Amino acid sequence: MRLAVSALLLLLPCFLPLKVLGTGWADYPRAHMRMEPFKSNDTGRILTSLLMLLGAKSNTTVTSDDDRTQVSNRITPGCDFYQNVEPSDKFYIYSPNYPNTFAPHVACRWYAVAPVGWRHELECREIQLDDGEPGDNTCEGGDVLWVSLSGDSRLRDAHGYCGVGSFLTLSHSNLLNIVFQAGARYNPGSRFFCELKIRPANELTTVAPPVVTSRPQPSCSCGRRSANRIVGGTETGINEFPMMAGLVDLESSQVICGATIISPRRAITAAHCLVQRSPSSAVLLVGDHDLSTGTDTNKAAVFRIQRFLAFPQYNTVTQKNDIAIIETLREMPFDAAVGPVCLPFRFEDRDFVDDEVIVLGWGNTAYNGEPSSKLQKVELGVVTEERCKSAYPSGNNIDNLQICTFKSGADACQADSGGPVMWQDPETRRLHLVGIVSYGFRCATDSPGVNTRVTKYLDWIQQVTGDDFCVA
Repeated sequence: MRLAVSALLLLLPCFLPLKVLGTGWADYPRAHMRMEPFKSNDTGRILTSLLMLLGAKSNTTVTSDDDRTQVSNRITPGCDFYQNVEPSDKFYIYSPNYPNTFAPHVACRWYAVAPVGWRHELECREIQLDDGEPGDNTCEGGDVLWVSLSGDSRLRDAHGYCGVGSFLTLSHSNLLNIVFQAGARYNPGSRFFCELKIRPANELTTVAPPVVTSRPQPSCSCGRRSANRIVGGTETGINEFPMMAGLVDLESSQVICGATIISPRRAITAAHCLVQRSPSSAVLLVGDHDLSTGTDTNKAAVFRIQRFLAFPQYNTVTQKNDIAIIETLREMPFDAAVGPVCLPFRFEDRDFVDDEVIVLGWGNTAYNGEPSSKLQKVELGVVTEERCKSAYPSGNNIDNLQICTFKSGADACQADSGGPVMWQDPETRRLHLVGIVSYGFRCATDSPGVNTRVTKYLDWIQQVTGDDFCVA
């Protein structure tokens, strides 16, 4: 097996934790609800997700102005707020000098953090904001309330509200970023008033479907698939799947598990691949296709590993929560041959049953057989939780934290563990990581393969990485 060696410079982590230097939020039981400033230096907790409007009854204009990234960098001193929101809390967010008007060009930010597994519910009952030039539906030049339901500090997935109306919206992560930007004109009567609280994510299945959903961001570079394909075959094209990686044991020089690139320094794999293994005992292989030759691609490289981050509640007996992050010492340069998969932020509520997914690996082509030197692919169907449970004696251990796949005569197999289960969005053609190969009964039997359902771990991925994931 040939392994190329990376010569990239070591990049030190640049995550800066948020700091609270003031109070800044109005608590519900208090009679006086003036927002006092706090300061935040957040550069690391950049998250992306799906915009969801619940029961919207608004005549406000919704816009996605590209200038929102610049707005986030122009916050008025003394108007930058941060708050940890607990389950019993309720906070009010409102325009400066409310209910009176505010000064032109003022910009304020409210950044909210809920416990993992909770979502923010933002209800803006009163929106009366100047919507800019008459006949212009973009809010340009007027007063805009930007809302990023992922907590993106640069507001790249945010929507802006102006005009007159109200709305109720729900975040898809435990972070929320709200920025208000006043226009150049003084507008008597221009104001807004919102209420914020949080709800458990497991209650959200009863919520009405979204009225408005976010659109994919065309600038996203994730989930791309090379045109270099082998049609109808089980072998992939060379670098057809840039997100594919392998965990290589340094002692044996063998790929022991698959992994999927999600950002320049991180890949996702199965937690069971890391049991009794130290970061110094393995490397991450990217950009390779045929492990037996060095002439098929010049993109192969290996990266030393800084640390493993297994999900804290991983159960070695039931294989519940079988997910982990591999963090490399150096960044992986991205190009057409090496790049990240998309994370399924826009599809958290989708079960993918009856959808077709793609599984990749250098694993065995038969049970207890020889591993393949060339990267293999197989297309499987997603089956119901009930079908999956019925195939295993320990069926009660299978639940909605897992996603099961099956196709007669085809399956993931040994050494495919930790590899990707990917769904291709028919709208964007981008590949989304919806599962991580976890376990199965032998290979290609009548029992479905059991995989970790990635949509259930997006909060955790975002929290432990601090990476900048975009919506695609």
